[in-house]
Amino acid sequence: MKNRIVMIIGVLTIVLLSINPLWRIMAADDATDETANEKKIFSNDSAQKLYHQALTAYYRKDYEGAASLFRQFELTYPGHSMADKAAKWIRFIEKNTDQPRETVSSAESLYNQAISAYYRRNHQESKTLFNEFVRRYPRHSMTDKAYNWIAFIERNSKRSVDEQGAEILYHQALDMYHHQHNPSKAITMLDTMIEKYPNHELSDNARYWMAYLQKSTPEKADKAAAKHQIPRKKEKEADSGEKLYQQALNAYEQKKYKEAYAQFSAFLENYPKHRLSDRATYWIGECLFAQNNFYDAISIFKEVVVRFPKSSKVPDALLMIGNAYLALDDPGNARTLFERVVREHPSSPAAGNARPKLEQLNIREKKAAPQPDKLQV
Repeated sequence: MKNRIVMIIGVLTIVLLSINPLWRIMAADDATDETANEKKIFSNDSAQKLYHQALTAYYRKDYEGAASLFRQFELTYPGHSMADKAAKWIRFIEKNTDQPRETVSSAESLYNQAISAYYRRNHQESKTLFNEFVRRYPRHSMTDKAYNWIAFIERNSKRSVDEQGAEILYHQALDMYHHQHNPSKAITMLDTMIEKYPNHELSDNARYWMAYLQKSTPEKADKAAAKHQIPRKKEKEADSGEKLYQQALNAYEQKKYKEAYAQFSAFLENYPKHRLSDRATYWIGECLFAQNNFYDAISIFKEVVVRFPKSSKVPDALLMIGNAYLALDDPGNARTLFERVVREHPSSPAAGNARPKLEQLNIREKKAAPQPDKLQV
C-alpha cells in the first residue's frame, strides 16, 4: 500500500513539473507576439512620422532636406506601402528643383578647371573634366558649352602631328611679323612651312602672306607667287560650288537623304572655305536626323554652333539638337537647348518653334509629378 502511495505521489510530481515549463513556453510565445505587434505598430507610426516630416520639409521649400528624408524613408522602410511614393518624390524633387548654391559654385569651379587644363595644353585632362561636368550637372546652364568643348577637343585630337606642326609654324610666322616686327624672319618661316606642308589648308594663306610681305619689291613678290603657285579664285569655281550645293539641297527636299548627305559632304570637301559651308554642315545634320541617326546629328549640329558662331543657322542647329535629345527620350537636355534658343535668339523662327516644345515639356513634367499628400494634423 505504501509503495502504491509513493508511486502515485511520484507520478503527480513528474506531471506537475512537466506542466510548468509548458506554461512558461506558452506565456513566452504570447509575450513575443505582443512585443512583435507593438513593434509593428511603432514601426508604422515611425514610418508615417518620417514621411510627413519629408512632406513638411518640401512644402517649406527645403527641397534638399525633403529629398534626404524621403531617401531615409526609402532605405529604412523598403517594404512600406508608401515607399513607392517616396521614390517618386525623390525623382520629382531632383528633376524640378534648382540646385543649391554650393552645387552651382562647385559646377562653375569644375568648368573653369577644365578650361584651365585646356589652355595649359593638357587636352586629355580637360576632356576628362568636361565629361565629369556633363555627368554631374546635366541641366546646368553651361552643360551645352561643355558638350561643345568635348566635341572641339575630340575633333582637334584627331589631327595629325603634321597638321599641328604646320599650324604652329604658320602662327609663329605671323607673330614674328605682327609682334616682333621682323618681316624677313616671318618670310623665311612661311617659306619653310610651305615647303614642309605644301598640302595643308593654311598653305594658301601662307603664300599670300609671303607675297604681301614682299610687296615692297614687286619682283620678289612675283617670284614668291610663281614659286609657290598662288592660286586665284575663279568665278566658275564659285558657281560650280553653288551649283553642287543647290543639287544637294534639291535632293534633301526630295527626301533623298543619303544622296543629299553625299553631295553636301562632297561640297565641303571641295569647297571647305565657301560662304555656304555653314549651311552645308547644317544640312548634313538634317540628313542624319531624318535617318534617325540622332547621335551623329547632334555632333554635326554642335559643330555648326562651334565652328560658325555667327552663322544664321546657329538657332536652327540649337533647336535641332534639342529635337534630337527629345527623340532620344532625354527631356532634360532637350529643355536646356530649347531654353537656350529662346534666351539667346528670342526673335528667331527657331525660338518660335522652341516655345511650344517647352510648354509640352512642362505639361509632361506636371503629369509625371506625384500627387501631393495631405498632411494629417
